[in-house]
Amino acid sequence: MVLNREACDRISDLIMAFCKKEKAENQDAVRHRLSAEECLLEWIDAGFEGQEVVLRTEHRLLAAFFSLEMAGDSLNPYVNTSPDEYGHFFDNVFVSLNLKPEYSYKNGKNLLRFP
Repeated sequence: MVLNREACDRISDLIMAFCKKEKAENQDAVRHRLSAEECLLEWIDAGFEGQEVVLRTEHRLLAAFFSLEMAGDSLNPYVNTSPDEYGHFFDNVFVSLNLKPEYSYKNGKNLLRFP
């Protein structure tokens, strides 16, 4: 999908459907959806609109995961680079809700994997 605000909404809907299919609690499904949506919006705000973004779902050892992948320069949307943002507060919130994804950058691609 090409990254834009409409794709952000579509991907968020797909994540919500995946969470429901996996029988996640509604509250957890909404949290995962919002966490991924925040990532996508950060990428858009950083100038990556128009890049190809891929949503993948997977199962490993009876656990479900989803990931977002986007080619381009390295940009972890969960690392605060601006001192006037709320980065540390949101980092703590994501960690306490077990929503902070694993970020990696390999072969020119940003990858966020959500538990």
